[in-house]
Amino acid sequence: MALLCRVLAVKRRQGYSEWLATAPGRRAREADDERLATRIRQILAEHPGYGSPRVTAELRRRGWRINRKRVERVMRERGLAGIT
Repeated sequence: MALLCRVLAVKRRQGYSEWLATAPGRRAREADDERLATRIRQILAEHPGYGSPRVTAELRRRGWRINRKRVERVMRERGLAGIT
């Protein structure tokens, strides 16, 4: 870890965490997750009782290549849930 921090020119204690939080890949994933959350909200508006497996199936039907675990994570992080 020390070598990696030195090569990337970041402080070992706080710099790595800050760098990781703002890494380009992370920002892109967050933007993709927000797009996904928008689609999930649309599906839940149409089908309020759906959980992550059914939302995943509906996204796939609409042409998304998506994993149920990612849908589950995005729903959990944003407090999205079907009405039970």
